[in-house]
This record gives sequence, C-alpha cells and structure tokens, in this order.
Amino acid sequence: GVKALHIKAANISGHEVLLNDTTIRESTKTLSDLVADIESLQTVSRTPVTGYYHMDFAGNRYSGIVPTQNAREFRMKLEFSAANAAFPIIHEEVIGTPDM
Repeated sequence: GVKALHIKAANISGHEVLLNDTTIRESTKTLSDLVADIESLQTVSRTPVTGYYHMDFAGNRYSGIVPTQNAREFRMKLEFSAANAAFPIIHEEVIGTPDM
C-alpha cells in the first residue's frame, strides 16, 4: 500500500488522488499540512522539507495506508501555482500485513 508521497515541487497548491476512479484524497496545501499534523497524532507540527509537497496518507497509523493490492489505477491530479517542467516523486510503500 501507499503510505506517503513526497513531490519535489514547491509550487503545488493542491491535489486530488484517485484510486480506481474514486477520489480518496483532495486538498489544498494549507489544509493538507494541517491534516498531516492531525493524522500523525502529534502535539507539535511536523516540519515539512522545504521545496517538497507532501501527501502523508497514514500519519503514524498502519490503518491509514492506502491499499493497492487490487488497484487498477492510481492517479494524482496536481494543481500548480506556476509552471514546473519535471519533478521527482518519492513513494513510501508498505508491503505485507501488520504483525498484530
């Protein structure tokens, strides 16, 4: 499953993530940063890496991982505030089942 995505592009203002043609997350950057703090179950804010746009689906919870076992399609629609030619994406992935 997908735990988080980190996109090296500082000019993203929002996103929509679709799994099998269904929107599973849609947000602006400001709201996305706030939700990441809440979902990480922290009393202090996370410090995002400068120059990256972060989508943390799981926070610190295994239950938040987006399952991709039978996924036919996984898409991101990114909103940019300025042109951006190319950008790398760091994909945090979890393989297997929890040891619970």
